[in-house]
Amino acid sequence: MNTPDAGPSRRRGVYRSLPPWLQWALPFTVAGLVVVGLVYYVNHQTYDVPQIANVTKPSAVAAQDQQGTVIVEQQQAPHESSLGAAQAPLAGVHAAVLRYMRHEISLGVFAGPITHSACTRTGGSGSRLLFHCTVTATAQVVNYPFDAVADPASGVITYCQRVEPPVPSMNIPVSKRCT
Repeated sequence: MNTPDAGPSRRRGVYRSLPPWLQWALPFTVAGLVVVGLVYYVNHQTYDVPQIANVTKPSAVAAQDQQGTVIVEQQQAPHESSLGAAQAPLAGVHAAVLRYMRHEISLGVFAGPITHSACTRTGGSGSRLLFHCTVTATAQVVNYPFDAVADPASGVITYCQRVEPPVPSMNIPVSKRCT
């Protein structure tokens, strides 16, 4: 039976021939370099992504805020409708808002169907009556608020959808024609 030579003439590896302090220092140095390399790689991968870089640039943030403001202002733009001859202002406002929502749902702007709607008078007098309406649509229960003004003397109803801005700190008021 052949057994490996366990005597002093056995060849020692290169690593084992190094001084003991170097045998300890070498693995820790290699591990440290690997960790530093990983940290460097991850940091450069994260900050080189264009989508993330654009969020941190002040000019990109300002452009996104401006675009958000334009979109909200367009959605909150005043719409006009006419009040029927024998129609009560509350009924006319309610019908105008529902007609607008049905049209937007048919275009695919909002998800439908309408599940609930209600309008209440919130103030005003004489030829300027103020109303607030809420239309609920879809199975997810999305509420769409509206502000409206009815002028019974001229038969004109002006209404605006109230839209939450994309950034809560942005204050984008509804048109004065609707409040």
